[in-house]
Amino acid sequence: MKGSMEIDAQFLSYWHIGTGRGSGHNLDALVEKDFNGLPYIPGRTIKGLFRDAFFKLDQWQSKEQTDLLFGTRTNNESNTRDETQPGLLRFSNLELLDKAHLIAQNSLIPHIYQALASTAIDENTGSAKDKSLRMIEVVIPTNLTGSISLIEPIGESEHQNNQRQLMEQESIKELIAQAASLITHIGATKNRGFGRVVLEVK
Repeated sequence: MKGSMEIDAQFLSYWHIGTGRGSGHNLDALVEKDFNGLPYIPGRTIKGLFRDAFFKLDQWQSKEQTDLLFGTRTNNESNTRDETQPGLLRFSNLELLDKAHLIAQNSLIPHIYQALASTAIDENTGSAKDKSLRMIEVVIPTNLTGSISLIEPIGESEHQNNQRQLMEQESIKELIAQAASLITHIGATKNRGFGRVVLEVK
């Protein structure tokens, strides 16, 4: 391993990283939680957001850095891996900054969640559509932290040699910070203002 950087996420609004499951009649969409019952953001979600941000930078700057940093994707649908060549970056989960305190005072944990209702509006009448009420679990604005690891390429393929050249020519931290500035929302229901976030790379 070449090194690692800390990444902090400061949420400015409610946020929801979903499980795709509900809880019977109470909630239609639950938040992803760890075994302590605390919300977190999976590393694969953060990686996907950064990959999309780097792809935009590549398009704007006429560069080809995305595959070097994140790996090259396969077109073989039978292959369950999303890389054929490994990238330079590895992303941890983002976890609550005050996780240890919340675990010690677990009576506080329920208070970081809220249940919000939403409904579809009939464009003709301006009233709520029948049977459109949905209850979604969200997390209050919180701070999370995680890490991004930089992996030393092993091998002498063209892909790996290009990775070494990138590491010599560019400050990876500055590239990541630049991409982080493009990520303004994380999670579902962005159209309702959820998931507004500021990312900082240290």
